[in-house]
Amino acid sequence: MLAELGVDIVKVDPPSAGDYTRCVERPLVDGVSIFHRHRERGKSRLGLGPAHVGGERVRSSGRPPGTSGARRCCRRDL
Repeated sequence: MLAELGVDIVKVDPPSAGDYTRCVERPLVDGVSIFHRHRERGKSRLGLGPAHVGGERVRSSGRPPGTSGARRCCRRDL
């Protein structure tokens, strides 16, 4: 809903796996579930793990999830 209103949504997933809903529901279209396409539409995906330079910093910040402004980081920092 927020993406439809023009908000830039960035979803952070493990770099190797992606979201589990990609193939969990049938029917699949081009190997991707329709449920996943509907749920993830309008979102950008960022694969991030502890091995990435910015990944360890974000993971170990110890703060609860929040805005990038509260964390004082943005996509280009990762």
